[in-house]
Amino acid sequence: MSIKRIFNTCFIALSFLSTAFGQVSINELMKLRPISVGMHPTPKSANIIYLEMGFSRAKFIEELTANKLPVANQIQAIHLVYTRYRQVDSFNQPELNRTRFAELQAVFPSIFEESSIEWRIFEQRKPVTEVEARQAFHGFVVYLKNPPNEAEVEKELKRIEAVLETYRDTSTWVPEKTVYRTKRHLEPTGFYLPHNNSKKLQGMRFESSGIWMRKPEMKVVVDSIPLKKIPGHYRKDGIFDSSLLARTTEYRSLTSKAWNGRWTIIADVTGSMSPYNAQVMLWLRYSTQALEMGRFCFFNDGDSKPQELKFVGRTGGLYFAESQDFDSVYHTMAIAMKNGMGGDYPENNIEATLYSLKRWPDTDSVLMIADNNAPIKDISLMQHVDKPICIMLCGVHDQIHLDYIELARKTGGSLLVNGTELRNLQVLRTGSKVKIGRHWFIYQSDGLKRIGS
Repeated sequence: MSIKRIFNTCFIALSFLSTAFGQVSINELMKLRPISVGMHPTPKSANIIYLEMGFSRAKFIEELTANKLPVANQIQAIHLVYTRYRQVDSFNQPELNRTRFAELQAVFPSIFEESSIEWRIFEQRKPVTEVEARQAFHGFVVYLKNPPNEAEVEKELKRIEAVLETYRDTSTWVPEKTVYRTKRHLEPTGFYLPHNNSKKLQGMRFESSGIWMRKPEMKVVVDSIPLKKIPGHYRKDGIFDSSLLARTTEYRSLTSKAWNGRWTIIADVTGSMSPYNAQVMLWLRYSTQALEMGRFCFFNDGDSKPQELKFVGRTGGLYFAESQDFDSVYHTMAIAMKNGMGGDYPENNIEATLYSLKRWPDTDSVLMIADNNAPIKDISLMQHVDKPICIMLCGVHDQIHLDYIELARKTGGSLLVNGTELRNLQVLRTGSKVKIGRHWFIYQSDGLKRIGS
């Protein structure tokens, strides 16, 4: 059984300790409720260190020296693992756990001063004989962080800042415009129709109804009725150096869409999303209305957490900004990027959405900035989303990932793709065709695929 499957079955009941300030004490660790599992997984990984102790023993099998132990701030989590099996009924497991924690503290005191480490205790129930228990792992499993590539993060942030520095407000004169409403009605042509259908098809018409009481021929007349006048005005436009954002359309999509009601903006900051998030930041610079929404969540798929500890609904790496100050929102995005830029391709989009809606329950709609090339890791949680999601999909070329189509469809939302907004996705059926920009896409079992070159 995989580590994800084991932990996904019990993550709701997970007991862990991660202190906010100061060091963690053994007394605090002893308050943790053990989590019962068949067997705790022991995969080989560069991100996992095993500090093994013998069955019913509180001494490390291998002598631990400084070069065998990681730096404390590089540790994400520590699991104490033991078996439920007892040689005698009077055996005191909690007391052995306390002694094991004390032994760990004696050889590795710095980890008890690191506030960000997550501690858990696991009791293995599968071994039912002494032989099986002795063959099982006992001791501490140490999970290391996947530190983000600082040089790569700085490169991406400088790229965003370079674009923002070129931004300038400009004004364009928009001439007066009259908006018309069309009204259709029927008017008689002055001729009468024969009763015989074949004569109608031949175009035969009469100048009177005659004794046969022919019906008058009618025509559709379209009238254009002036509805309102929009006075001439100066429109605010934003210009910037677009050479760093080649072949992207997100800024145009965001600035051309009408935004009504209370929106929460959720943005993926993993991997190579910086060109797209640069345009989100440009949009906030351009649109006072967008910044006034003041609700932002940036997610990086678990900070620097190792893949073995990323569980559906509990991946983490969520950073919230509730502010109408541009610098504050930008700072939050930068911190999210610096603390992690993802790992595996699937991302925790739904987790970010659910936590945002819990934080801002009066949200009317969600705008999600997402990577089309990254599947949704927690798509199984989609049923819990009760607000429409407009998904601005970035990096779309030949195919639109099915996960995002389903998320927009099931929530009554829409897709913003290359300057086109796709609505009413509920009507999509296999073989349906939609036009996005200059290209046609066909809906198939694995998503929307572009037709032709």
